[in-house]
Amino acid sequence: MPTLAFAGAEDVTQRKANAYLTRTSYTSAQCLYPLADYVLNEMKLKRAASMGDDFAFGYEQIGGFQRVLEEHGGQIVKKLWSPLNTADYAPYVAQIPECDVVCEVLAGSNPLKFTKQARGLGMKQPLVGGSTVADDTIIGAHDESAAGLINTNPYSLDIPSEVNKRFIAAMKKNYGDDVRIGHYAACFYANGQIIEAALAKTGGKSDNADEFVKAIRSVTLAETPRGPLSFDSYGNAVIDVYVRRAEKQGDKMVNKTIKTYNKVSQFWTMDPAKFLAEPVFSRDFPPMKS
Repeated sequence: MPTLAFAGAEDVTQRKANAYLTRTSYTSAQCLYPLADYVLNEMKLKRAASMGDDFAFGYEQIGGFQRVLEEHGGQIVKKLWSPLNTADYAPYVAQIPECDVVCEVLAGSNPLKFTKQARGLGMKQPLVGGSTVADDTIIGAHDESAAGLINTNPYSLDIPSEVNKRFIAAMKKNYGDDVRIGHYAACFYANGQIIEAALAKTGGKSDNADEFVKAIRSVTLAETPRGPLSFDSYGNAVIDVYVRRAEKQGDKMVNKTIKTYNKVSQFWTMDPAKFLAEPVFSRDFPPMKS
């Protein structure tokens, strides 16, 4: 069955790829490659500690961040992992060593708790994080402790394109002005555009699964709410990734886009064959240098 996947797990479109499954969202590490590049080249920081949820999504995000950071002279000096149901991050904050920056890759309500507690306990290092740390669906739940938090995401509310403005207006019309719009909604909306474009290629036919998958993977969209979108030969989306800074606007926190990385691949700038010859990112891979 032709399937459009919203999944982070790297191997969905890598070592264990399925010919009928096309990932339209992004891999765990796909937003972390640009984040590491930004930390190195824009923030001029090299020594990082990380705080992540103790499961595959956390491992794979930090794996991507670590790879790019260390390939260009940086270093991960400490990796911390916490259970998904962690309520108190004080024991983890206490373990953060001297470093230039802290990368958090937490999901759900965890980034809200960690960010607030870390700042409340006096942590001074800049904070950066992946797509779930300050998505536009939760940025309003952060308080001023998140000010300055740099985060990378495959969508941003402040993308100035007309298609994004129409998307936001339609979401508010259908679900009310207080609807929380983030990359989840933007990704699934783009799925509709992908299916529509694929059906246009097949003359409206979807009965031949192989031909329909071929049509899906040949789709190139110049305009979606999340920006241009296409697919690589492994069935994974090639996307724009937005670097945002959390800041206070009026009485609430919002994200402001400060840089866009165009056409980001699941392999970043690496040779796919060499990339796939290595193990999937895990708790222990890439290994710590010290």
